[in-house]
Amino acid sequence: DFTAFYGRRPSDFTFFYGLRPSDFTAFYGRRPSDFTFFYGLRPSDFTAFYGRRPSDFTFFYGLRPSDFTAFYGRRPSDFTFFYGLRPSDFTAFYGRRPSDFTFFYGLRPSDFTAFYGRRPSDFTFFYGLRPSDFTAFYGRRPSDFTFFYGLRPSDFTAFYGRRPSDFTFFYGLRPSDFTAFYGRRPSDFTFFYGLRPSDFTAFYGRRPSDFTFFYGLRPSDFTAFYGRRPSDFTFFYGLRPSDFTAFYGRRPSDFTFFYGLRPSDFTAFYGRRPSDFTFFYGLRPSDFTAFYGPRPSDLLLSTGLGLMNLRLSTGLGLVTLLLSTGLGLVTLLLSTGFGQVTLLLSTSFGLVILLFSTGFGLVILLLSTGLGLVIYCFLRASAS
Repeated sequence: DFTAFYGRRPSDFTFFYGLRPSDFTAFYGRRPSDFTFFYGLRPSDFTAFYGRRPSDFTFFYGLRPSDFTAFYGRRPSDFTFFYGLRPSDFTAFYGRRPSDFTFFYGLRPSDFTAFYGRRPSDFTFFYGLRPSDFTAFYGRRPSDFTFFYGLRPSDFTAFYGRRPSDFTFFYGLRPSDFTAFYGRRPSDFTFFYGLRPSDFTAFYGRRPSDFTFFYGLRPSDFTAFYGRRPSDFTFFYGLRPSDFTAFYGRRPSDFTFFYGLRPSDFTAFYGRRPSDFTFFYGLRPSDFTAFYGPRPSDLLLSTGLGLMNLRLSTGLGLVTLLLSTGLGLVTLLLSTGFGQVTLLLSTSFGLVILLFSTGFGLVILLLSTGLGLVIYCFLRASAS
């Protein structure tokens, strides 16, 4: 059995991750009389709430339940929320619902629009594969704002607030060029998501002299920093680089950070490192330990189907072979405290991923997000 709590545990609090347990409940703070929370594949029923539960509140994560509704706070009369593949219809709202608000997560619905707050006259939001057109805005729409998520549209630009003169944003496979910025653009800022561009750099704020950021498959080298760079800071996302280190702030003498498959060893720390702290992301390392803060005398977490974490659960999340989380994540590979590494992921914000999603970036074969991302191969990743 398994229980998990935040703060004082209610007398009837239970928390479970897995496939079709006979019953499941999970709570935060005082539990409503009718609160139940389940993550898995097609339980007969599911409800989940935060705070006072609306009379018609139900929350489900899985594949193709017959119906689904989910709410936060007072439920609009026409609020429904569904996560899955190709439900017949879908709508979801937060606050007062515009007359033409619809929200859908899935593959190729015939049409889709989604809004937050007052809807611009030309706002449309679509999640799926290759709709004929797509636009999405938040606040006043720039005259040249277009937003598209999919496979190889002829062009793509996306902005938030006032658009820089040279801002373009693209998600897809191998566009000829790509740049994306937020705020004042550094002279050498470029941002790309895709497969093997010849070069890539990405920055936020003033760029360090040696800052480079690449998303893709197997660039010859990779480094990424935020703020003052330690003398030995390197950051890499990909498959089996010979070595890897990544730091934020002052680097401990024994800090190493790796994301990938089967490195010989791996350690990662944040703040003061416990004497026995090691952190690994990947498949089948010979051993694995990971801690945040002082290490508990023991830590072992089991998920549904009898599958275990590689070794441990961290204070900020779970490291598991099979995980379904409290925010709607349904995964078949790995979910970590700083992010997800998954084979299949469906989140409360609408992420559907068929390969990988990491804490500091995404490695995705297919992604559909709550903000409209649908990416056939979105690699915030690299390999040497």
